[in-house]
Amino acid sequence: MERNAYAFAAGLFVLALGLGALAAARWLEGPEAMSQPYVVVSKSSVAGLSPFSKVYYRGVEVGQVTDIRFAQDGSREILISIELERRVPVTVNTYATLKAQGLTGLAFIELLDDGPVDAATLKTGQDAPARIAMRPSLLESFQAVGQGIAEQIQQLAGNINQLFTPENTEQLGRIIANIENASARLDTLLAGSHSVVEQLEPLVQRGEQTFAQAENTLRTFDETLEALRTPLEEAERLLATTSDTVTQVGGRVGSGILPQLENALGTIADAADRIDRLTENLERDPPALLWGTAVPRPGPGETGYSGD
Repeated sequence: MERNAYAFAAGLFVLALGLGALAAARWLEGPEAMSQPYVVVSKSSVAGLSPFSKVYYRGVEVGQVTDIRFAQDGSREILISIELERRVPVTVNTYATLKAQGLTGLAFIELLDDGPVDAATLKTGQDAPARIAMRPSLLESFQAVGQGIAEQIQQLAGNINQLFTPENTEQLGRIIANIENASARLDTLLAGSHSVVEQLEPLVQRGEQTFAQAENTLRTFDETLEALRTPLEEAERLLATTSDTVTQVGGRVGSGILPQLENALGTIADAADRIDRLTENLERDPPALLWGTAVPRPGPGETGYSGD
């Protein structure tokens, strides 16, 4: 009888201990939080992520991963089911990134939102969980950029190898030798031009003096022109007066003197014609100067014609 009582007491103790452990675990877990489902869609690797991985919203733990699977539509996308607390402000601009925890290699999901504060809330439900796009992390971006840089470096190395072929190297050596020869000739030319420059310096100084003298001469010439301006204006007025006087004299000559001069010239022309005829008669008959002009014998039909 005592054994049965001892066994019954031990059973009650174990049962009470188990109930106490469950109550303590429940108390340590805290109050039950209402959660809502979402699906994070990733097109890149999710290495290090597993179910029960933590989900953070801007550094605050708000949920966990519940499932990881491939999309069934053949798009090769990875669908990550997560459960978030209802207090998380998930909007249409919210996106996810994959981050690693130190050196452990374990990954977690970080939710970020760079949209406006008044953005619309992302609707979700148990039957149709809303999808959140996953963007490449900073490390993945660096890896992509590094891969591109590595390809460019490899291509550049190939181009350099093609450039520095034995033929091109030999030609480059000749070019360098020609440059050295040209440089030596240039040094010789500069050394010879030093004396020329020294000779040009006095000429430049003389040229400056000449320009100064020319400037003074031009200034004097300008002053002379300024002094001659007044006499030239007076001469212009005098020429205008003279032009009027000449016009008046020309009118008088045309109306009075020219007709008389024309008559005198006509008389002189008649006298010249008579002198010409007298000269011709004297050439034909010189005695006419003493005896006068002989009367010609009458011709046929004239008075005194005898017919002999």
